[in-house]
Amino acid sequence: MLKITKKVTKQKVSESDIQNSILQYLKLKKIFHYRQNSGAVKVDNRFLRSTSINGIPDIVCILEGIYIGLEVKTATGRLNDNQIETHRKIIGAGGLVYVVRSLNDVKAIFEKSNK
Repeated sequence: MLKITKKVTKQKVSESDIQNSILQYLKLKKIFHYRQNSGAVKVDNRFLRSTSINGIPDIVCILEGIYIGLEVKTATGRLNDNQIETHRKIIGAGGLVYVVRSLNDVKAIFEKSNK
């Protein structure tokens, strides 16, 4: 007897897809937020950065006067050294920073803070 098997491939979710779902959720919940545009552009064989501080979280929220940084990563994504150092400084200044890998991670943060 011939068995036919179907290979199931798990579709990878991109950081951009995760970030977009989080931004939609924050907008729906009317939580003040903005996407921190950062990155680099190559000009004349050198990179110009579009943010003055390396490692700022991808999404910044302010809730009840508290700074909340959301660093969006895929399931396997890791923080770089700049992110680790900047996140420590934010926490030291009284802010909160979370590494989030899904919309559910964000829901858990904001549903907990609303209780």
